[in-house]
Amino acid sequence: MKVSKASQKKIEISPMQEKIMRFVAKFLHHNRDETDPPDFGVRVLIHIPMGYIAVMSVEGHWVLPLVITWVFLKYERNEDVHTEDQAWKDIMGFLVGAVMGVITRVWLKLSGIV
Repeated sequence: MKVSKASQKKIEISPMQEKIMRFVAKFLHHNRDETDPPDFGVRVLIHIPMGYIAVMSVEGHWVLPLVITWVFLKYERNEDVHTEDQAWKDIMGFLVGAVMGVITRVWLKLSGIV
């Protein structure tokens, strides 16, 4: 059982999960990540698809990305208030996914596919 230094809450993880988190942390890490094992990289990777989907949803209607982003941020802020789980890590993953989505959209527009 590991204890998060940031929130001092006990988090139960398996040895395999700890190995994965430490492996990902070798490539994706942040100085503000005070958890042991560091979970910044894993949480960023988990939230990338949400940001990507938010940007790509503009094909349906221009309001969809705004609504998805608003709901996501509202949820993360609420979760951070109640669990103090450092929601900034999740928001960072969302932003990385959003940037990837914008790059994809620009590439699709420039190539004439969309």
